[in-house]
Amino acid sequence: MSALDLDAITGQWLQQCGPHDLGLSEYGCACVDGDPRPVIANLVAEVKRLRALVDGRTTPAGPVDDDRVWISTPRRGIDMHAIAPGNTMATGCGRSRAAGGITVLAHEAVRAWECQPCPRCWPVTS
Repeated sequence: MSALDLDAITGQWLQQCGPHDLGLSEYGCACVDGDPRPVIANLVAEVKRLRALVDGRTTPAGPVDDDRVWISTPRRGIDMHAIAPGNTMATGCGRSRAAGGITVLAHEAVRAWECQPCPRCWPVTS
């Protein structure tokens, strides 16, 4: 069985679409067949989650799809943060949410802005 090279997949398929999105990162691809990047981003995240479980790690590095996460601004590639339990004004890594930002479901953050989990909010444990 050959291993998936997730870095190669990310490098090839999760980049701007060039002329179809006007070269602007805030616009989605307008290809006739639709924008495949959100689906690919979700598949890469799921493979990483499953690899973490198979490798014997007790906690996957990232939120579950229906977890509520906080992002400071809706912008492509930004980190999404865990909301600290019992403290609605802080993130799991101690960042303040008082200045604004938005709270969304994790799968929405990945689909809409290709957000990545904050490594301090979701450290991989073994």
